[in-house]
Amino acid sequence: MRGPDGRWRNLDTRLLMREVVVASELFNQRSLELICGRLGLTTEEVEVTPGQRPVMRIVGIDQRIRAAFAQRGDAVRTTADALFDDYRRRHGRQPHGRSRYALLDRARSQTRPAKRTARSLDELLATWRRRAIAVTDRDTVDNLLATAQTAAQGRPAPAEFDLADAAEQVLAAVAERRTTFRRRHVLAEARRYLMRTLAGATAMPRAAEEITDRVLAHGDCLDITPPEINPPHPDLQRADGTSVYRPIGSQTYTTHSLLAAENRLLAAARTSVIPPVGRGTFARVAAL
Repeated sequence: MRGPDGRWRNLDTRLLMREVVVASELFNQRSLELICGRLGLTTEEVEVTPGQRPVMRIVGIDQRIRAAFAQRGDAVRTTADALFDDYRRRHGRQPHGRSRYALLDRARSQTRPAKRTARSLDELLATWRRRAIAVTDRDTVDNLLATAQTAAQGRPAPAEFDLADAAEQVLAAVAERRTTFRRRHVLAEARRYLMRTLAGATAMPRAAEEITDRVLAHGDCLDITPPEINPPHPDLQRADGTSVYRPIGSQTYTTHSLLAAENRLLAAARTSVIPPVGRGTFARVAAL
C-alpha cells in the first residue's frame, strides 16, 4: 500500500491479525448500535457457554426462533465438548489457550455444512421466514419486530456514562484474564463494556478510546515494555518518534496489584510450614 510519504510498502499481516479481536468488537458494537437505533430495540448480555465470555442479544425475540437459528452453534458446542473430553482423557488436564482454540477450530470445521449455490436476498428471506413460521406460527413472525420493540420499551434506560467508573471496570476485567496486556486488549474490553452497559444505545464518539487511555494512565497500571537497546536514529524512526524496529502496538502493561499477588505467592512458596500429612500418606494418595 502507499504510505503518507508517497512510498509503496508491503503490509505486515501479522499486525493485522493481532487486531482481529478489536476489529470484531468494533463490528459487533456498531452493528448493535445501528440496528437498535434504527429499529427501536435494546440488547441484553447472556451466557451461552458456561465459563466463556457472555454475548449480546436483542431483547424480545421468541426463544423458539433463537433455538431454530442457533443449530450450527449448538452443533459446534456439542462437537467441541466431545473433543475436550477426549483431550482430558489423553492428557489428564483441561485444554487451555492454543490447545482449546485448536479444538474449537476443529469442531467448527467438522460441523461446517457443505457449500450451497448462491441465492438472492429475497430467496434467503423467504427461506428464513418459512423456518421461523415452522417452529412458531405466522402471527408470531409477523409481529416479531413489534414484540421486540415493546420489550425494549419496558427496559430501564442505560446509566449515564462515567469515564472513571468505566476505566475501573475495564481494567479489572482485563487483569482478571491476563497477567500482561497491550492496548488492543484494553480497547476490545472497553467496547465490550460499552455494549454491555449501553444495551444497544449509541456510544459517544471515541468513548472506547477514552476509556482505554484512562485505563493505561491508571495508577494501578504499569508499563513494563523493555527499553530500546540502541539509541534512536532519525532515519529509523516513524513519524511519532518510535523506532521502526519496535512493532506497532507492542507496548506491554501489567498492574501493581498482579505483581503484589505474585509476590505473595512466591513468599508463601518459600515459607517453611509443618506438613499436614506424612510423606507415606501423601505418596499413597498421590498414587490413587
